[in-house]
Amino acid sequence: MKLITSLVCCGIGTTALLAAPEVVKQNQLLRPEPFAQSPLQINPPSFRWLEVDGSMAYTLALSRTADFAASETVTTRHGFFRPARPLAPGIWYWRTRVEAPSPGPWSEAVSFTLAEELPRWTVPEWAELKARIPTDHPRLFLRAEDVPALRARAKALGEELTPWLAAAREALSAPFDLASHQAKVPAGAETAALGSRERRLLTWASKDAAYELAHPIGDAAWIALATEDPGFIAAAKERALYAARSDPHGLMSDEYSDFGNARLVAHLGMAYDLLHEHWNEAERAELRAAIRERARPIFTRMATVSQSLMRPHDWQYSFLDALQGALAIYGEEPEAEAWVEVGLRVFVAFYPWFGGNDGSSAEGVRYYHNTGMISSLRTLDFFRAAFGLALEEGNPWFRAAPYYLIYGFPPGGYMARLGDTVTGDASSTGDQPGPTGTARFAAQRMARLYDNGQIAAYAELLPEDQPDYTVAEFLRWAGPVEVAPVPLDTLSPARLFADNGIVFTHSRLTASEDNVRFVFHSSPYGAFRHGHADQNSFHVIAYNEELLLDSGYHTPSGDPHRQQWYVQTKAHNTLLVDGHGQPYGDNRGHGRITHYEQNEDWVYFVGDASAAYPDAPLTRFDRHVVWLRGDDVETYVIVDEVESAGGVPRRFDWLLHAANEMGIDAASGTIAVMGEKGQARVTLAEPDQLTINQRTGFDGLKAIYWRQGQNFPLPDQWHLTASRAPAERARFVAVIQVGKLGTALPSVEVNSGGARAAGWQVNFDSAQHRLHIQPAP
Repeated sequence: MKLITSLVCCGIGTTALLAAPEVVKQNQLLRPEPFAQSPLQINPPSFRWLEVDGSMAYTLALSRTADFAASETVTTRHGFFRPARPLAPGIWYWRTRVEAPSPGPWSEAVSFTLAEELPRWTVPEWAELKARIPTDHPRLFLRAEDVPALRARAKALGEELTPWLAAAREALSAPFDLASHQAKVPAGAETAALGSRERRLLTWASKDAAYELAHPIGDAAWIALATEDPGFIAAAKERALYAARSDPHGLMSDEYSDFGNARLVAHLGMAYDLLHEHWNEAERAELRAAIRERARPIFTRMATVSQSLMRPHDWQYSFLDALQGALAIYGEEPEAEAWVEVGLRVFVAFYPWFGGNDGSSAEGVRYYHNTGMISSLRTLDFFRAAFGLALEEGNPWFRAAPYYLIYGFPPGGYMARLGDTVTGDASSTGDQPGPTGTARFAAQRMARLYDNGQIAAYAELLPEDQPDYTVAEFLRWAGPVEVAPVPLDTLSPARLFADNGIVFTHSRLTASEDNVRFVFHSSPYGAFRHGHADQNSFHVIAYNEELLLDSGYHTPSGDPHRQQWYVQTKAHNTLLVDGHGQPYGDNRGHGRITHYEQNEDWVYFVGDASAAYPDAPLTRFDRHVVWLRGDDVETYVIVDEVESAGGVPRRFDWLLHAANEMGIDAASGTIAVMGEKGQARVTLAEPDQLTINQRTGFDGLKAIYWRQGQNFPLPDQWHLTASRAPAERARFVAVIQVGKLGTALPSVEVNSGGARAAGWQVNFDSAQHRLHIQPAP
């Protein structure tokens, strides 16, 4: 069987065995990359190494031989480099040294191997790309030659544009009152600990103020460009000048809200660029000064992003927002020259940091939908207009991303509960029972860009309400799709996203009220930022109801409920070892999918979380999952194979979470889970000596929703622990059957290492560490 490091699509009849990297998805560098075990996905790879204090330049040497007898060298100011052209397949060796202020010794050589089948992405040389930047304006998201088409589109939209114009006029007519936002900041918040309630309230006040001030500027500038309405031109100029005169070190500073400050940079840049001919020289100088001052801290972070790659806020918005400001003043401000070049290099080398060729996101479905989806499409427009560079033609992530949206947030269904998701607020876009207008609009855009009929069909199944994008996107992207929809039932009922260790299964993808979804997670990214300490976990959403929970609620960062329950292993359907969970806050406790196999009747996959418990080390934690497809009842056989490191006897706790109290029948080893629409019966077939306990609440960590001035408690949930006596190794066998309320659940016959269920015999082969799945005799 062939070893591969990633899989873009797994369809019917697919089998994949995934190779194990020694170190995965580094945030801060444990070792220079790429190295021999790196899970490379694209040719050429991006190189990064540890920067040395005081260094002004580095030299990278690249060779086909370990003695570097014949090597190519390149000098760069940064601790990373991405070649413009692919490298020849095979083994490569590389090393670096400080070049300035004076040459230093070479680092130890590192080797890696480029597979022949890796996607190849050639980009023009950096100097050529910079030479493509227009010398005139506009240059943000479109060029001067695109303006006539924009204006024609605005006219053609007619009444569809009217609500956008009315909303923009209303926002512009409301006087901006900074004092009203300052009044929301509690005393002492500036010096309060990061993550504290006081500091969060300061951050929200800063962000809300900056957004209220900034957004009407960009909206008015786009409308003015599209309609040539003098009223919008004047209003945009007035508000932009007001924003330019705001204190960059006051409430709306980068220190208090990176999002808010970055949004001011972006919208000042749009006003400067789109309305360039309407400014006099003094006004331009004032705008440039404000953009420079606010953009500087963002580019300071961007220049060192190779050293700490996983910075969600920066990648979600701030880096692209800062690039907008820098590009607007490019050619007029010396600092902007360097900023634009580092932004170009960083995005080509590392974007998106949260995923690879399969299109998935380590931030989970909610953060992909709410922050990454529209932002990634804006990024395509930005790079195409600025540099004539179509990222989607070289980076496979973009064309694969529609499938992550389809499987993770199906029509009419809750989004998969991966990472920070459930707020408990029904008005939140993260808690809506199905994707709405934002996903529809983005899906239509993806359908056009990628000529993808399946994402076009997805868009047709979504409502047009609750749009969460700007008039800029509406003006650029609105219009007929003109891509023939391909029905979603042509998609496989399950899909592997190996880069982020995710498997989605759907019994009926497009019928949410009949769909049973099993979501599995074992991530190479570990438990970082919006990700949780939940390797080898699962949850079940059945009939558009959360049945077997990814428990807890996404209360604000720093809140005790989030930090001590929601992100921790004990809140998820996986294992505890001697009471220890997986570490949160870094990627030490990572997992991966090691096997995936699918045919017409069943899907079988294996998660490996053996590295996920550094506080109680394991040599093995393989969770084998088989989905036996049914008509009225879906059946999942789960076999956990666990072994401690060093032969130390350990207690293993098998966890399960539900919204309501679970019924426990100790004699039969069954657990009954009842929802309002669906039911699950969990048969714990092995081991036969288990202690089962159940509790409610969150270990005293009250869940209270306190965003946007609200303050209400969230419902308690129920948590089951099935424990066995300490041992060096253990095996758990569980059979989960899911059906609608009132549906008869067939009997399950258990045997050593497996079960007979749904017309299939599933047995564990301890020699091969694999399950055998055969029709039951």
